[in-house]
Amino acid sequence: MMGNYKMQQIGGKATPVLKQDYKEVEKDSSTKCFHGFKIESYGDNLCQLCQPKFEFQTLVGEGSYGKVYRALCERGCTVAIKSVKPEYKYLETEIRNLKHLSKFAHCNIIEYFGHFNEFGKTHLVFELGDENLDLFLYKNKKASFLENEHLNNITFQTLEMLSYLNKVKVFHDDFRFFNMVYCRSGDFIKLIDFGSSKMYTDKGYVDPLSDLEFLGAELGKLQLSMKHKVHNQEWLDAYNGFIFARDVNSLLSECSNWLVGIPSQLKQIIALCAVNDPNDRENVLGMRFDLVPKKRLDAL
Repeated sequence: MMGNYKMQQIGGKATPVLKQDYKEVEKDSSTKCFHGFKIESYGDNLCQLCQPKFEFQTLVGEGSYGKVYRALCERGCTVAIKSVKPEYKYLETEIRNLKHLSKFAHCNIIEYFGHFNEFGKTHLVFELGDENLDLFLYKNKKASFLENEHLNNITFQTLEMLSYLNKVKVFHDDFRFFNMVYCRSGDFIKLIDFGSSKMYTDKGYVDPLSDLEFLGAELGKLQLSMKHKVHNQEWLDAYNGFIFARDVNSLLSECSNWLVGIPSQLKQIIALCAVNDPNDRENVLGMRFDLVPKKRLDAL
């Protein structure tokens, strides 16, 4: 189906943006498609005018918020459109936080282009990922074929996400592989779904790096899946050790918790994430730069 939508400004008015901030987002209409969301400049002010047309093609996801479709813009570029139910209570928060994150481009954060309203629903337009990371790893059984170099890659990119969120002071609040997509072009893992995220001015905001605990559980689960191939009782017992981890040394010393041959640096990062001592959080981020070598995931 095609839609032609009325003009709409971000935030209802032109918002002042520093020129260097605008440049960092890399929104150059001569080289990049905005999928109908056109950027206009008025002196030092920027506003986004919306007259998009999209052809909805296939359903790619569904949740309590609504549905996600693969769609084409007028120029034939593929995008993801999140069609939100009217009763979705996190809509305003999600749009506000996406705009905040969009001020600075980051290769591990899904790119948000804008939104429009039609038929009583709000539609959010994003870049399209190739596969949900959780489904890519588990449903397609890619985890069984991972090597330490792949795990280095995944760990590095997910720590990059948290480093960026920490910089811009956004707490994601649902930091799981299921809320990430894999983009084969560039071999990027990107964080999605900011519906429950909180900015530093919001009630309930906590340190964005508190999500290291959930990352530790995810990475612990992944390397256990590399070890066991199937999720048996031994796998489950070890996985619970990452979920309820309270002491780094105890976690590291239990051989049943770890893939045979896992590099000590990677092992330590995963354990520190799982225990998530606030005093270690910044150090864990710094350790990501030692995760070499790394292998691309698209060859799996």
